[in-house]
Amino acid sequence: MSQQLLSTAWEKLNGHARHLCTRLKSHPESSDYLTWRQQFFQRRLRLGLWLGLFWSLIGAVGGLYSVLVEIEELRANVLTIYGDAAIADALRDLIIFYSLAVLVVLGACLVGQKTRWGQRCPVVWFLLFACSLNEFLGQVIATFFQIPLSPETLTFLAIAIIIPVHWRLHLIAQALPIAYYGIVYPAIGLTTLGTTNIYQLYSSGKLVEIAWVCCVSVPCCLSIRTVEAIGNGSSSSSASVSAFGFP
Repeated sequence: MSQQLLSTAWEKLNGHARHLCTRLKSHPESSDYLTWRQQFFQRRLRLGLWLGLFWSLIGAVGGLYSVLVEIEELRANVLTIYGDAAIADALRDLIIFYSLAVLVVLGACLVGQKTRWGQRCPVVWFLLFACSLNEFLGQVIATFFQIPLSPETLTFLAIAIIIPVHWRLHLIAQALPIAYYGIVYPAIGLTTLGTTNIYQLYSSGKLVEIAWVCCVSVPCCLSIRTVEAIGNGSSSSSASVSAFGFP
């Protein structure tokens, strides 16, 4: 009986998935829509870059204060948690280098986006922007300091809300830090921080958080894509988009 229920539920799920794919594919993207999406994407990306730069400045000030002014307190806390006070010095160097790197990358994106080449390739700036904030850039830099970083999952959701188009790019940006944490760290042997196994710190609650944020942020993009596909090419499309507050 239970197998029949599971089989029926699976068939219904497949049917809904095929129906959604059919709806998405049955409405080819018009040139007007592509123009609008490109302009909207660039405007929202510029907004995201400014917000990211502002947030990163605040984070940099707070982080630098902690590792420069309160370094002795940091050493004591690190010794208690990880059993090695030397990690605090590595963390100090990491925060200094990483804070500067993020600000430089975001600033370069703001400048590069205004160039003629940058306007033709906004995807490059989006990936640099997303990877600067979701800890992927931090993970790569932190590897040289032997400090593993977990993905910044709430950033996934924030970026999806600010730039709710090009859902495939969001998937790529989300997959990079998760894959780096789950695949690259074990492959290079970076699985401990002091006397603590980092995957013991990665509790079931953290795993649920990652799954929840990914499940929310991806449908956030898919729902916009569905509405655009249904209304694409019709006069009602502009009205529908305006109803969502988009220009």
